Amino acid sequence: MLPNDSAGRFTGLPFVARGMWRFTLPNGSVVLAANVIRQINQEATPLQERTFLLAERLPSDTSFTMVYHERSYGEEETIESGDFMAAVALGSNRNAAVILSRDFGDATAFSLIERGDDGQWRLRWTSARRHC
Repeated sequence: MLPNDSAGRFTGLPFVARGMWRFTLPNGSVVLAANVIRQINQEATPLQERTFLLAERLPSDTSFTMVYHERSYGEEETIESGDFMAAVALGSNRNAAVILSRDFGDATAFSLIERGDDGQWRLRWTSARRHC
């Protein structure tokens, strides 16, 4: 379960993994990045909930802990989505970061989610939207 489930209409519906990736940080922690979807199949206006999440397993742990997530929901044709593009190491500290491509239907943007020295993942930057 993810905290702050504001999309009550989707409660109880199964998640479908649209994509899942795993990478290892320099400290040995393993990070799982995933795009998951839940949907309500209505004929006239199908609805979707799209969630991007990061879960981390420390070298001393046996299970993953959710460390970052963002969710959007709305009509299937116009919903914002965040798609995993890459995991990178930034700067001399080699801080882990994830690059997302954001699709707004009529525009695209990119975001950088970085793991700070305190181990917290935070949205650090989002580009301006570019229209196609």
